[in-house]
Amino acid sequence: MPKPVRSRDRSTIVMTIDDNADLQVSIVDVLEDKGFFPVAVADGLEALDLLRGGFRPSVILLDLLMPRMNGWDFRREQNKDIALRDIPVVVTTAEVLSDSAKRAEFGRVGWLQKPFCLEALVTAVESALVSARDTEFHRDHNNEGDKSLVPGSSS
Repeated sequence: MPKPVRSRDRSTIVMTIDDNADLQVSIVDVLEDKGFFPVAVADGLEALDLLRGGFRPSVILLDLLMPRMNGWDFRREQNKDIALRDIPVVVTTAEVLSDSAKRAEFGRVGWLQKPFCLEALVTAVESALVSARDTEFHRDHNNEGDKSLVPGSSS
């Protein structure tokens, strides 16, 4: 019998990019149990193909060490593409990196050190969603404020 899933809207699609098939199965199961809609891909190249084809998840879970296209190269390509750069990313990695290296290379992303507990994964996804919504809210309100400064506009 299928697992019950809480109803959520389309804004809860999570793309998980990782070459570890066993980990992907665990991630997908947990996200589905929490009402998210996970889409799993094996590497950055496969993810970019989907994204450039118009697929838009709300959050991307990104491993760093993968064949064909690793997480570092994926993130560089994502940041170059204006249509993709604002999709929030949570990096999931066993690689130990300094905070300055993380910030310099990736910009504003969430970090989840492997091995992680699956509840920490859910918390990271939810935090990324909240952060993205806050950023969008502030961007929208700043744009509205700019319009009110135009001479002759009504308030």
